[in-house]
Order: sequence, then C-alpha cells, then structure tokens
Amino acid sequence: MQYVLWICLALIWSFNAQAHGVKLAPQDAEYAIWSSASFTWNSNGAVGNNEYWRIPGLMMGGDATPAKEGLNLDDALLGGHYAFNDKAKVTAKLGVHSDDGDHHAAVNLENLFVSYQMVQSFGVSLGQMEANFSPTASYHASLQPMAEAPLVADAFWGRSFHDVGVNAVWKPVPQLTIGLEVWDGQSFPATPGDQGGAQDIYLQWLQHWQGWHLQAGIWGMRAQAYQRGDDRYTSGHSHSSDFETLPTDVRFTGDTTLTGLWLQVMTPTWQAWQFQLLAELVHSESDGDILDATRQADYTNDNYGYYVMPTLVWGNHQFSYRYEMLYLKNDVTGAAAEILAKEANLMNDKDPSRQTVQWRWQMSRDFAWRLAYVYDDTLPESTERYSLGVVWQSLLFSSL
Repeated sequence: MQYVLWICLALIWSFNAQAHGVKLAPQDAEYAIWSSASFTWNSNGAVGNNEYWRIPGLMMGGDATPAKEGLNLDDALLGGHYAFNDKAKVTAKLGVHSDDGDHHAAVNLENLFVSYQMVQSFGVSLGQMEANFSPTASYHASLQPMAEAPLVADAFWGRSFHDVGVNAVWKPVPQLTIGLEVWDGQSFPATPGDQGGAQDIYLQWLQHWQGWHLQAGIWGMRAQAYQRGDDRYTSGHSHSSDFETLPTDVRFTGDTTLTGLWLQVMTPTWQAWQFQLLAELVHSESDGDILDATRQADYTNDNYGYYVMPTLVWGNHQFSYRYEMLYLKNDVTGAAAEILAKEANLMNDKDPSRQTVQWRWQMSRDFAWRLAYVYDDTLPESTERYSLGVVWQSLLFSSL
C-alpha cells in the first residue's frame, strides 16, 4: 500500500512541477530544491528473498544490494542548495532506500557540505558528500539511466561512495577539471580511524564541438582498511532474523588501490535520432590480510571490470544495451588459506558477467518508464529477469 501512495504522489508532482527536472537544476540560482524517485518491479531477484548476495571471488560491502523480486522502492531523494553569495554555498540531500527484505525504508542524510569558490578557477568543498571520480561513484536509480548499478560500482566501491571529507577542484581551462578528494574512510572499501581513510585524484575533460558532446575522465584512489567486514546484513542494512545463518565474519586489513577511466559520447541529433555511448574500465588491487576470530592469512588480489553501454535515442525513447564483465584473481597464502578463502567467498570458477537490454520512455517532462531484460551470469547459476519501472525527477523550487 505504501508503494501505491508513493507512485500517486510522484504522478501528482510530475504533472504539476514548473521546471525541467533535476538534471537541469540551475547551479547558479540563489536556491534550488529538487526531488526524484524510482520504483522497479522485477520478475525475480538476483537471489532469493532470504539469501545473501555474494558474487564468488569478491569481498563485497557498502550499499551493494541485489535486485529483489516484486515491486520495490529503489530510492527517493530530496536535495537542494542555498548560495550565501557568489562564493559560498551549502548543499544537502536526503535519501530513502528500501534495501532489506521486508521493505523497511530509512531516511538518511547523504549530503551536507559547504562549498567556497576562492577564485574563478579554484574551489573547495567540506562536509558529508559524494565522490566525483566517476559518473557512477554514487549510483542512484532515480538519477541514472538504469535501475541496477553497474557491477564495477557494486564490486569495487559498494555502489555508493559518500563520506565525510574535503574536495578541491581546479579548472585551469574551462574544459579541464582536476580534483583531489580526501576522505575519513566511512565508505567501502575503506574504514575510518587512525589506520583507515581514502584519497582520490581525478582529471576530467569536457568538449562540445558542432553538436558533438565528449566527456572523459581518468582517476586513481587509495583506500586503507582495518578489519573491514561486510556489514550489509549486520549493520542496519537488513535484519539478520530474515536469514537462517549469517556468513562467517571474515575481515580485511590492508590497502586497496583503484584506478579507472571512463568515456561518454553523444552525437549530434539528426531528425530526432541520436547515438550515445557510456563506457568505464576499473582496476582494483588489494594487499593485506584476511582474518576471522581465530585465523589469519595473507591476501592479495588483481581485479578489473568494465561495462559498455550504447544507447540509441529517438525522440522521447531510449534503447540501451549494457554489457559488463568482471575479471577476478585472488591469492590467499598461509596455513589457514583454504578455509579463509572459502569463508570469505574468494573462490570462483568463472568471470561474472551481466547483460541488460532496456527501453526507456520519457512520458512527460518529469516522468519516465523503464522496461528491461537482464541476463545475469554473476552467480554459479545464471538467471534471467524482466523489470518494469517508473522514474520521477522534478525541480520543485528555484530562485530563477
């Protein structure tokens, strides 16, 4: 019943909003408030309702939760900003995510930070915020083309990287952005504390030329972790009573180095037709130890993954295909290596992959439908599922 209410509210807003959606929210406005929501019905889930989602070969964490059977709220967001003057601005965002088995939803403060533009080409931000190293660094179904996050995001930074930190951005020329971010370590794959934390640096290029749009980025991250566990099913993301037995608590202590590059291309529109391409490649290396309550072993990995998503646009319709693959290589040594590797889910006999075909129809200014087919080969047994979803985005208030 609560989902019917959410959908009705979304429809009411979508046909009465006086703006053009969150993606067009004016950043130069004195104030702006926007909202978005996504609901998806899946014919079946990536795993059973009372089963853990653990891709063999990966130590997962963060907010990486599986697609679930039936109708589910993916997320609902409310965000905005207020500019004190032409240099200082405060930004905030609240988020609701239904990511457990019994549809409980909690409101979380995802962003609250202050930005200060010191000079025209250099600015800093401080507070709770999302990382900017990748277009999928913080994945929200209501703001992205597809409901399910790419495998690289779920595998390597737990779907959504948001943390307390500082971001410094330098734009030596209008097309080039160079950013440096330093984090407390509250987001996967890091941990907070004296032996934790994370840092990333990125370089992004944006070019427009005769109707062509080209955007590309390259980035690197270093994350430190001390006894990092998988808290998706033990720390408020779900209820342990829904599951028969908790996985063995195997933790990781050590360093993780991530590097990546991404590309987005949009062609000029010709008679309502346009071609778009989004692709990303990520490499991840970890070096440290894995341990449970009584055993310890040396652990290294050399993993990488990618996705390629071409899209054909015709008017208000988008036809997309996404192919994604992970290549996982783990090395566990020591007297307890075999048992810890098994308990930590590091044994795999194939490279996970997934394919998605989707039609998206922008029914109105703020309201869109998504119809998708997913062939999922990430677990020992491959599965198929169909999904139907609704997305709402709207700029609620603005000073412009």
